[in-house]
Amino acid sequence: MAVKELRGYLRGREPGEVPAIIRAELFALGAPSASVSMHEDEVGAARALLLWARDGDFLLLSSQSDRDEVLELVEAVKSARWKPGGDLPIASVV
Repeated sequence: MAVKELRGYLRGREPGEVPAIIRAELFALGAPSASVSMHEDEVGAARALLLWARDGDFLLLSSQSDRDEVLELVEAVKSARWKPGGDLPIASVV
């Protein structure tokens, strides 16, 4: 699981506060700490999940604030015929 910061949706909270709450709840529900990664933004979370994925995995990439950039990354890996377990083909996608 990749937990990400949504800087545009702080709603009065401090940066990092909401991801910390989500992470703590995942641990309280029994998620092992090694299965939860923290990321500064949605693109970083998407990259981490793509790099983590293996053949046959199903990924759900939830994107609220960086949707265009995440879609650009997905299109780049699709165009390159990327396979899970390999390096991401495009380094220029932020």
